[in-house]
Amino acid sequence: MTQKQDDQVLEPENILDDLFDEAQLAQAARNPKHKRTSDPSLRNALDATAKKMRELYTLPENWEAKRGIALIEKGTQTLVGNFREYVHRSVPHTRKLLREHAPISIDLTEVVDGYLGENFEQKYRGISWEREVEATIDVWMDDLMVGAPKVKFNLKVRLGAIMRADLAADVQFANEPGTVLLQLPAGTNVLEQLSVDTKTHLRRQVNG
Repeated sequence: MTQKQDDQVLEPENILDDLFDEAQLAQAARNPKHKRTSDPSLRNALDATAKKMRELYTLPENWEAKRGIALIEKGTQTLVGNFREYVHRSVPHTRKLLREHAPISIDLTEVVDGYLGENFEQKYRGISWEREVEATIDVWMDDLMVGAPKVKFNLKVRLGAIMRADLAADVQFANEPGTVLLQLPAGTNVLEQLSVDTKTHLRRQVNG
């Protein structure tokens, strides 16, 4: 039998392609999928809303500076430093604390747990020491710009190094004019906040 010249001769790969296309069409007919259409106006509205939400919490003018707070980390009873409290102007009961590196008036102390993150807590948790040394010394704290005379310490020492400098009693610290007062309870570790000179004098007492 002869084949007409105008008949289309299908190569094996063409036949496979056609079968594959037919299978895809059949699958699509059984499980129709509706394409999602994006509405530009809706997308613009969502973007504008997201921008307003970001600005609500990031723009400085939306926050009002309030009290100066000295933070004590709960788990280690360590004095962290001085922070400024900011209260949101339009969202009730919303505040943030930012560390201050310049002297500010300290209005109160506040105990926090987990605020400082794992790195800080791991630095002070689980510290071991070989002996304890009592010491009395005049104290100055550079970051908080406050000090107090004849402060009694219970020092934790390991290999001649001071690991903690815990207050042996409640202490009221003040700046030089006496206008900033900071009351810290006994047991508070203030080692990281002590001035270089204060730490040097403490080490001399420890090592004789």
